Amino acid sequence: EQLQYLRVPELVPPSALEVQVQVCVALREKLVSEIKENIRKLKQASAECIDVLAAVCRTTSLASLTLCFPPLGHWQTELLQDAANDYVAYFFNQVYLPVIQATRDLDILKLTLKIICEAWLDHIYMKKTKFSSTGALNLLKDFDGVADWIYSIKVLDKNLKEMLSKHEVLRMCEGVGKLLLRKPDETISILPSPKTGRRGEEEPPATEDDKAPLPPEMFVPNQKRWLELRARDKKVIMGLNCTCLCAGMDVY
Repeated sequence: EQLQYLRVPELVPPSALEVQVQVCVALREKLVSEIKENIRKLKQASAECIDVLAAVCRTTSLASLTLCFPPLGHWQTELLQDAANDYVAYFFNQVYLPVIQATRDLDILKLTLKIICEAWLDHIYMKKTKFSSTGALNLLKDFDGVADWIYSIKVLDKNLKEMLSKHEVLRMCEGVGKLLLRKPDETISILPSPKTGRRGEEEPPATEDDKAPLPPEMFVPNQKRWLELRARDKKVIMGLNCTCLCAGMDVY
């Protein structure tokens, strides 16, 4: 009795429409998988391009600094400069300006600026450059010259100039300069120092709604290593020499 409810499939060839539907479904699945794979490769290529850009930017920065960075004796002078040294504009014209001319992408511009400034600091530390107090002040003016250089670039719009000139890496550079002005045993307060504008004018006091910015020294990792680059002041050395000579000792 149950056999009458069983249905036997019809032994007929599939229609042309069914074949086309199956082919279209298979092609669609293949196309979707290829699109996903291409998206993955595209994302990977973007990361690889950024890695290559970062490596080339750092190598070019260090090579340019080798050619244009002032000699060691320049940083032990007692002559205070009025503005940033000429090598700053030359360095950024050689390394950063081509990037600005090639793209207006903020992420790329911020990344390259970060790499350039970090290479700048690495070059200073690798050379074991010793800084007098005046030399450290001159270095601070060189770091300030980066923002001035950014504002002088006409192809950048106002918003990009504002964002790039306030990049965190410039705060780190400022922190290095201020660390070079400190004594090795001097403690660094986390309380904010009085604000000064880019031209040196004191800004209005912050309101209660404004968050107090951290001192620039707090943006510098491994602060102690920069304190090693402080040169002994000539006045202190001369006084020590006089004292030791009076005592019949030689100072080297």
